[in-house]
Amino acid sequence: MPPENNHFCIPLIVISGFFLGALFLPLSLTPNPDFVKKEAAIKQQIREHRPDSAVVLANALLSELRLQTPAPGFKIARILYLRGHAQRDRRQWGAALTDFREAAMLVERIPAPATDTLLADIYLHAGLTYGQIPLFDSSEWYQRRSLGMRARLYGAESPEVAAALNNLAGLYAGRSAVDSSTAIRLRALRIAEKHPGQTNLCLRICNNLALLYQGAEDYEKARLYYERAEGYAHESGAPEIQAVVDDNFSVFLSQFRQYAAAAVYARRADAYYRTVRDTPRLFDHFRPRAAYFRNCGNTDSAMISNHLQLTALQRQKPVNQTLLAHTWAERADDYWALQQYDRCYEAWEQAITIERGIFGEQFSMLRIGYRRQGLCQKALGNPDQALALFHKSLLSNNFGQKNIAALVQPMEACRTFLEAGKLCSEQNRLHESLAFFQLADSALQLQRRRLSDPTSKEKFATMARDICENGLEACWRLYQQGRDTAFARAALRFMEHTRSLELLEATRRLEAGVQAGIDPQWLMLEDSLQREISALAQVDFPLDAPPQYRDAANRRLFELKARYEQLLDDFKNTYKHYHDLQFGQATVEADVLVAYCQRSQRTILNYFQGKTKLYILTVHPGGTTFHARDISSSQMDETVRHFRMSISRSPAEVSESELMAHTETYLQTGVQLHRWLLDPVRDLLLPEGRVVVIADGSIGYLPFETLLDSMPVPEKRLRYHVFPYSMRRYSFSYCFSATLLRQMEDRNVHPSQGFLGVEPFQTNGKRGHTFRLPLLFHGPEPGEVDALAQKLGGIKLLGEEAGKEQFLRVCGSYRILHIATHGFADQADTRRSWLMLLSVRGEMLRLWEIYALRLQAEMVVLSACESGLGPLHQTEGVLSLGRGFAYAGAKSIVATLWQVPAKQSSELMRDFYDGLLDGKEKDRALQHAQKQFLQTHKLMDAHPYYWAGYTVTGAVRNLF
Repeated sequence: MPPENNHFCIPLIVISGFFLGALFLPLSLTPNPDFVKKEAAIKQQIREHRPDSAVVLANALLSELRLQTPAPGFKIARILYLRGHAQRDRRQWGAALTDFREAAMLVERIPAPATDTLLADIYLHAGLTYGQIPLFDSSEWYQRRSLGMRARLYGAESPEVAAALNNLAGLYAGRSAVDSSTAIRLRALRIAEKHPGQTNLCLRICNNLALLYQGAEDYEKARLYYERAEGYAHESGAPEIQAVVDDNFSVFLSQFRQYAAAAVYARRADAYYRTVRDTPRLFDHFRPRAAYFRNCGNTDSAMISNHLQLTALQRQKPVNQTLLAHTWAERADDYWALQQYDRCYEAWEQAITIERGIFGEQFSMLRIGYRRQGLCQKALGNPDQALALFHKSLLSNNFGQKNIAALVQPMEACRTFLEAGKLCSEQNRLHESLAFFQLADSALQLQRRRLSDPTSKEKFATMARDICENGLEACWRLYQQGRDTAFARAALRFMEHTRSLELLEATRRLEAGVQAGIDPQWLMLEDSLQREISALAQVDFPLDAPPQYRDAANRRLFELKARYEQLLDDFKNTYKHYHDLQFGQATVEADVLVAYCQRSQRTILNYFQGKTKLYILTVHPGGTTFHARDISSSQMDETVRHFRMSISRSPAEVSESELMAHTETYLQTGVQLHRWLLDPVRDLLLPEGRVVVIADGSIGYLPFETLLDSMPVPEKRLRYHVFPYSMRRYSFSYCFSATLLRQMEDRNVHPSQGFLGVEPFQTNGKRGHTFRLPLLFHGPEPGEVDALAQKLGGIKLLGEEAGKEQFLRVCGSYRILHIATHGFADQADTRRSWLMLLSVRGEMLRLWEIYALRLQAEMVVLSACESGLGPLHQTEGVLSLGRGFAYAGAKSIVATLWQVPAKQSSELMRDFYDGLLDGKEKDRALQHAQKQFLQTHKLMDAHPYYWAGYTVTGAVRNLF
């Protein structure tokens, strides 16, 4: 039965009618030339988009049929189905459902296989009609029944099933279940492409997939499917469908300012629609046309197209009220762009009034509309009215009981909370402001927990930083009033809820499974699926790769996602607490960190770089302290860029004048960064103390060891071995977030082996095979792994033994991994970052392959160039090769921040391991190695380029 009202419930008299219908079955199903002719005329009117004429013809034929004795039920059902189809085209949803309901009741009385085809069609169109209302549960019920019948009638891989799947995917898209909709449509496309003559169906599916990817902000795939749709459009010979695709593609291209290309498709669509008088199709053109003009910044033309939308809608009888409301909402957006806030408010009032009359007080457009009206009132200088409208938006989002978990649309509520918080902050109502920002943060966390796909979560990065920055500002202003550490603790939560969340969830997954008592085989399956999804999502196809390769990868990706979603559902049903353990309160509290700092005698410096301020949250043995400096992100980025440029190039590779200029830049920026980053908290750092840096933004590219606490006197400007480096006073380690620091410290690993050294460029103490691609940087010093293996014992893979297959087979069993090889970090695209393994064949271990590893390592040392570099993600931090090993399970990573020199690196690693063997913890061991280097190298040989490229991330406990 359909979920909402049992519309197809048949009374007892219908059951008796079933047997009567069987008696008259031959008469009912007998073809009649006159009937066939009139039925064909109705179908012709529907095909020609003349629903009114189709309804008139259907009414006349139904009157004739009902006068016959006995009434031919099957024929009546066929005409009712056609009339319902025409009523749908007229947007007469209630009349259409009535016809479909009566037709189905008649057909269900007739026990004949010949009726199944008609019944499947009736169910399909009933489901599509319910989707228009929208009653999604009912729509899904009918569509799935139709899909099952079509699979039995035509086969599971038939074009009829592909078309039904495309319709079902549209239902999921309407419910905002984008991943499910995409997976279903990819399956539909795979089936449709098997059958010749299905060009139009393939075209529709490709267009729908492009729209889905565009909405999910996966623009590369959106473009791919738009281009495929355009290819099918040329083959189809259906200009009306091609015009729809042209309109959508023009909007897509204009979104990326490709205005010339967008104009070509827009003009082509215009040329078709100038020949069309059908108002529903004209509306379908004017709507994307208005969006195209908005993207081009031509608001006046957008307004004209919007007016034509309204005109086309109002010509329809009856008017589609839902589309009318959306059109008024789009007009409101145009008024907003023109800063006509009073008219924007009035346009939203029109949209809200229509939607409220259809759906009541709890509907998505009302939530958006009330919030946008609040923004209008704010712009008009009416803050109290604005807050009242924000409150109405939250009420329509089911926030009446102040329960975040009950929110229907957490993301929309998040936006409303954020706007309300900003408004209160502007009025200096700081406590209210902070409360709203905390609610926004909670709503965003709820939205993240409801998603399992990391690519979907990435869309929230900008929102997360906006919430964090505004929340930190409110905390700072309140903290200044009385130094109440409660506001410092609140600041820590904002920071932690914005940091490395994807990495955090990955590290908690197995721990949650163990705590929930899940069968280890299930955990291994979940881990395998998640890693394969992550790896496949990052595969970088060459530009000239055949489309079928990309399609095959996409199909595989969404099949994996579907399996993963099903597995999570099984977990939730069988292990009730698993989801809460995995996605519940995941961030560490300040009191826990204070206790950690007391035990380890460390200080944690947690940075957040806002647009105009730098925030520093310090956790130390005495408690928590909060600081803020008026340093903009652009100032910080520029200073860090000049600082890195001055120390990350070899002094031997630049001219004397360049060296002097670099030295001066280093001195200026090194002192400046020390003043910004360390001087505000100098009193909180213990003498000879240990510092954990939780970096943010471009600060993540800094080696804090090289910051200068004072300016050297002029006569010592080139005596690098005596510079006042911060490393002389403090040992530094780093981590992605304070929560991950604690988790990496506590991570349970059970290695069965000790040391594994990998050095593809050395064989038996000699330099091995040369790299066959041009290298613009240094390789490792031959013999580095040999020397370490003599100290530590264990296994070494040298030269041709260091192949990818061999490494992947054994790397998960070792306590220490030391990889001495070439490395490359692509600053634009992490998929192109790699570590070189077998040099003869140029086998590269790419970052997405590292993510798929399962390690038991207490320490991974990447003695390779740029292994700590990568592009900067808004919330995840620096996406480096080292971060990939953290994701794979390593407790700590030693990585590099530039193209490290081979000879000096080997020397530094030797002293680093000597420190470890002496029982030092990793940060102290690296500090010991760096100090040793400065004692044995003088002047320019002590330049930071030679010794400061390595950093320790994660757990720093001693290994021996």
